Amino acid sequence: MFQKDYIPTWLTLFLAIGIVIEFYFSINSLFILAVGDALFVLLILSWFYDQKRLIPSKNYFLISMLIFILIGIISVKIKTKDHRIDPVSAHRERKIFFSIDKILKESTYYHRFEAIILQIDSKKAKERILVRFLKDSLERPLPEVDDVFYTSAVLKTIDPPLNPYQFNYKAYLKTKQIFYQLRLNPEEVLKLNYRRNTLKGISHRIRKKINSALKRYHFTEEELSVINALLLGQRQNIDKELFEDYKNAGAVHILAISGLHIGIILFLLNFLLKPIEFLKRGKLIKLLLIIFLLWSFAFLAGLSASVVRAVSMFTAIAIGLFSNRKLSLINALVLSMFFLLLFHPFYLFDAGFQLSYLAVFFIITLQPFLIKIWHPRSKIIYYFWQLFTVSISAQIGVLPLSLYYFHRFPGLFFVSGMVIIPFLGLILGLGILVIILALLNILPDFIAISYGYLIDLMNRFISFISHQEGFIFYDISFSFVLMLLFYISLFFGLKLMIKRSFRNIIYFLL
Repeated sequence: MFQKDYIPTWLTLFLAIGIVIEFYFSINSLFILAVGDALFVLLILSWFYDQKRLIPSKNYFLISMLIFILIGIISVKIKTKDHRIDPVSAHRERKIFFSIDKILKESTYYHRFEAIILQIDSKKAKERILVRFLKDSLERPLPEVDDVFYTSAVLKTIDPPLNPYQFNYKAYLKTKQIFYQLRLNPEEVLKLNYRRNTLKGISHRIRKKINSALKRYHFTEEELSVINALLLGQRQNIDKELFEDYKNAGAVHILAISGLHIGIILFLLNFLLKPIEFLKRGKLIKLLLIIFLLWSFAFLAGLSASVVRAVSMFTAIAIGLFSNRKLSLINALVLSMFFLLLFHPFYLFDAGFQLSYLAVFFIITLQPFLIKIWHPRSKIIYYFWQLFTVSISAQIGVLPLSLYYFHRFPGLFFVSGMVIIPFLGLILGLGILVIILALLNILPDFIAISYGYLIDLMNRFISFISHQEGFIFYDISFSFVLMLLFYISLFFGLKLMIKRSFRNIIYFLL
């Protein structure tokens, strides 16, 4: 029924279906238990039946499909079972101990954080909440990751959007299992002398040292904010106007560590560590070293969901490259998605997760066909042609989803991509060198000045592109059904291209 080579894809699809079912409908646990027992018995019976056949029966695949849908449902159940705050009593004043887990971008009136409740009244808890500290005129030290606080306050539900066309922040936080918030004045909170020691906290303190080292070399606030976004995964300090320029230029993905950054780092590591291949079992040693360095970078960037996703994805791709088979590359990508969803099912509803995997999938599958359209003799022209086809492949893959979520299309995205992406490897590589030398206090001034100028030049170019208003299309109506039809057409088109049937492609286009 299913081709063996595509089994990981089907299993991941069934897992995702189960996650969606449980997220929207919340299936009764007893029903899940009964169905699970029945499927287990059917699977055993089907296995004994198939021993007499050369190929598995359709029933075996059908049962497997239902089992993986059930696994998807159970994975969501497991992730939601720790929700320990009683909704009925949540709206009375509680004695709460909480720890800062993540620093968010501040709003006009509040400093915002994601936090974890450690204890509520006399009960231990592990509930994620949103915390808003009201800004005041006193320059108090801001809370940092792993700081622990005590307050007596009322937990409130997340506010819904004021109008139906506004971004639904409440629904977004639901996918992160955040249902409650605290709005606090600084006077209402007591900071304890105790501090937790989590990996995120250690990473935060390392980044703080890096920023202190960089400030000695007179980088501007704007340059520092971009360096933090590109290399340390922290973009909460980026100026609102600059961030909007990157959005309008179709280059906002550059400011968030994603598959693009990790892919470039993987390429750089693959090139720099190539001499190791000459050693005995050199390729395996190089692979293990690449995986270690990728995850070290993820740790430095704060182990945020987007960074963990990107590094997981490119760890799988590195393994696929090691096996040197295109199909292994696709299966490795799909398997990374499978295990991420298995342990973090709510990633499925994250726009960054969806966009990252679609972009990489279309680069792997579509770009090899586009590159064959033209083969210029000049190596320089061919290099830029490769970059153009990569950019176009990724944009085709994410376009329907981007229109559905953001209703905006930056027409000059390929211009910003063609100019910045060729130099992004230089910006990332030189940036890592700048950080290392700054920490050692041996960074030459001319390198610091040159790097600051490079960042400033990139920002100026992005600003120029973003102000070409005639090429930015706003308020594009793109429904979920239209998006689905668009992707169905794309996948059928890809399938025909893979089969290399010219006649079928013509029929498809007509």
